Amino acid sequence: MKVFARGRQAGKTHTLVEWVREGVETDSYPGWSRVLLTHSLDEAQRLRTRYDLDYRQVFAATEWKAARLGRRPVEVALDNADLVLMAYLGQMPSQITVTGRSI
Repeated sequence: MKVFARGRQAGKTHTLVEWVREGVETDSYPGWSRVLLTHSLDEAQRLRTRYDLDYRQVFAATEWKAARLGRRPVEVALDNADLVLMAYLGQMPSQITVTGRSI
């Protein structure tokens, strides 16, 4: 797992969008080999519109949790993990740990 820790407006989401675009269409749900997960439905739609991504390339984490995946593996990127955790927990966690490498 790669972890991108940068300041606001430093290109983190753009980096993930480019990574998603490098994925390929598949014949298995969701239809792409790479997807991006966000903290809300509104944010997922904003990114689809802003970056001209397919509906099945960007999901809210809640949508993804309920998805019935196909037989092919799918790589997942998580945008604004802190906000996803907050949405899931109902509050911002005080502390977290992450295993991975920062680049």
